[in-house]
Amino acid sequence: PIHSCPESIPLSPRRALQLVVLKVCCLSGSHFWGQLKKLNISYKKIPVYKTELLYPKINEKYQAIVFFSPSGVRSFANRNSFGDMILVSIGETTANELRKHTSKPVLVSEGSTLLSVLKLIRKEILNKNSGL
Repeated sequence: PIHSCPESIPLSPRRALQLVVLKVCCLSGSHFWGQLKKLNISYKKIPVYKTELLYPKINEKYQAIVFFSPSGVRSFANRNSFGDMILVSIGETTANELRKHTSKPVLVSEGSTLLSVLKLIRKEILNKNSGL
């Protein structure tokens, strides 16, 4: 794997968060999904591309959406709106692609690892929204 995910990430498991994670090939490892489950974060993996973009239509409503690539942004934006979701990006390249499709604020992780994304979610979403 191109990332490492420690066994315990100090997010608050008492706060539930609904999250949609647009799955890309390199993020299919069980560590990330296992961490979300341990932290009581409900999620649905939705493949958005393999070799070509899939353009899925997502009808469910989520509080936040995490993007891991510019291609994932383009695939999602083709048939979906960003609505009231909090937008999270794994880095500036992906964030810049998001900004082409929406004027909504984008939370950008400091690093390009799953751990940096999870820390950002903890800091900016879970800790600031005590109702979650």
